[in-house]
Amino acid sequence: MSHGKTFLMGAAGTVQGRLGWASDVVRDILHEYEPILTESDWLRGQDFSCVHYVVRFGGERIEDIETRKLKKYNELSVASQLSMADLHDVFLDRKKLRVFIENEVIRVLRHVKERYGLPSVQELGI
Repeated sequence: MSHGKTFLMGAAGTVQGRLGWASDVVRDILHEYEPILTESDWLRGQDFSCVHYVVRFGGERIEDIETRKLKKYNELSVASQLSMADLHDVFLDRKKLRVFIENEVIRVLRHVKERYGLPSVQELGI
């Protein structure tokens, strides 16, 4: 079983705009997902022990997901970008905001799972 955190997550704006409750929702998703991923030993056999994911809010949504390994911290650094304008459409409605961000988190985790041949985690739908 792995020790420490398997999953870290944060949010950042790359253009001017309000994040509203986005940081709170990101924190809530992290607190729900991290124990499940750690308990499932999701990263067993990998040369990294943590996925460190940042969801960016920028000028437009970008399909590509960035990944790079950080040797110093034994982490896989992952980032994706959603549109700040799309965020502003939902950022004051916690339920819509949760769906908006969680859909992207699941998309990114599925990408990491497929790219690195990780096991499925049924509780999270990945």
